[in-house]
Amino acid sequence: MSPPQFYLRLALYLTPLLPAARGGQARAAPTELECPLPGGARSATPTVCGQFTACVWTDGDGCRLTDRVGYRVQRAVSRRQLLLTKSSDVTLFGEDVQRLMVTVTEHDRQRVRIVFRDADRQRFEVPLRLNLPPPRHRRQRAEYRVHLPSAPAELGPDVSGPPFSLSVQHGRQTALRLLPQLSYSDQFIETTLLLAGEHLYGMGENNHDRFRHDLDAAATWPIFARGRPPGDGHEALYGVHPFLLAIENASGKSLGVLFLNSNAMEYKVFRLNGSAAVTFRTTGGVLDLCLFFGRSPLEVLRQYHLTIGLPELPSYWALGFQLSRFGYRSVDEVRRTVARTRAAGIPLDVQYVDVDYMDGRRDFTVGKDKFGDLSRLVADLRKLDIHASLLYDPSLATDFGRYPPLKRGVARDVFVRWWNDSLIPEDQCAGCRHYVAGYLWTRNKTLLVDFFQEAATHWWTDEMRRFSKSAGGPEGFWIDMNEPTNFGTNLEKPFNWPSSLPAWSLKCPVNRLDDPPYPTAHVRDTSNKSGRLSDRTICMTEQTHQRCIPRASSIASAQTL
Repeated sequence: MSPPQFYLRLALYLTPLLPAARGGQARAAPTELECPLPGGARSATPTVCGQFTACVWTDGDGCRLTDRVGYRVQRAVSRRQLLLTKSSDVTLFGEDVQRLMVTVTEHDRQRVRIVFRDADRQRFEVPLRLNLPPPRHRRQRAEYRVHLPSAPAELGPDVSGPPFSLSVQHGRQTALRLLPQLSYSDQFIETTLLLAGEHLYGMGENNHDRFRHDLDAAATWPIFARGRPPGDGHEALYGVHPFLLAIENASGKSLGVLFLNSNAMEYKVFRLNGSAAVTFRTTGGVLDLCLFFGRSPLEVLRQYHLTIGLPELPSYWALGFQLSRFGYRSVDEVRRTVARTRAAGIPLDVQYVDVDYMDGRRDFTVGKDKFGDLSRLVADLRKLDIHASLLYDPSLATDFGRYPPLKRGVARDVFVRWWNDSLIPEDQCAGCRHYVAGYLWTRNKTLLVDFFQEAATHWWTDEMRRFSKSAGGPEGFWIDMNEPTNFGTNLEKPFNWPSSLPAWSLKCPVNRLDDPPYPTAHVRDTSNKSGRLSDRTICMTEQTHQRCIPRASSIASAQTL
């Protein structure tokens, strides 16, 4: 027997004698939760499943998470704070967080927040301040009760306490259970919740045939802001709204769950042992759960909106009948449309004009040939008690030297830039410097406004005021394409790229932010032509002013990780 063969056989003989992994079992058993494979459930084969130590293949159910996934209680830091340690060495995508700090904050009778943070290093958290009161006084009776596992006395580094899970009681009923199979790594977080009742609503923005989730369909839906209108299939659309409403029973008692995270994410709603379940996955940040309890769905929604902030009260006329379209060819066509609508007896409170009114579709300009009479149109509509509203795209054409709004924007440094100079493409447009060049509707490349910085807000406001005076003072302003949207990202060229110019598009460098180990269902969707996270938007290695970090998440108009 050769030495290599001898050592191999000796290792095989000794394996059963070795101690079990810390906090785990010598042989992993499957759970009823599917393993999150990068290619989706349809890619599951024994070979693919075997690439992940946190997964196990079963002939009946396919690729499943093992019972060794999760965390154990190490000690109690305070009455409502636990330190957790990883249960075993199994992993999905590596770089697992070894220690988690779980903090439960009971803000008032109807709102509680549960946050899972890396105990050893700071991670990105959504930079939005929630309107939550200080922790409630213990003598205030709450509608809920959070049940945490019992924390043992402080344990040594090689000894683990009980597996971590939690439940939340609403009245006499368990409204929510967080299962033990919690995964938490640098670029992948997954948790599964069991919920009371079968009436689940919310989460998006995606395409749905009905408001109530179909548990039997067991569908997985992506959430990521990009320029995608509604269509068919499980697609990520314009907005990000990771809020779930669960009606617990016939009385209407309800629970709301806000997954406060802005990275690329997905969720799956399904049945698990007869209960409604939702699995939430995200590519970074922290696991931050805000729970809202009420005697009715309306009461829960009220708590939710008080927390995230109420919208500005709109003008009364903004609630009326409105008419908008893309493709008006002249002021005269808009006038004819208004006259035709009024003649038919259809109420009209707001008339929109899309980017067609611009000179070369450049913000803060007017095309003199077809829309030179725009200010008179605005005034005439006002006489009819119709309010004019104009569209703007926060993506400015790179007409350096002959486009004053761009010149003023560059002077105030208000545009999204590359994370570092090494990422600047070789074909960077002249004058674009370190800014990210994209494309929308203009005759050439564009720069995107970084609304995360105060200077950009001031500059944009100044430009709006200056232009509004020359356009007759329209009452409405519609900022469009602000997900942000970019056409043709990673493709040969955008669909509307000028035929007179050489083919070009914004192409994102291959890196761990643009190509995370688990890319979410957004990348697997058939509408994603490039097969990358940045499809129909900008790259993740682009920098906004907020904390000066790359954009790898999906919140509001300027995104960050």
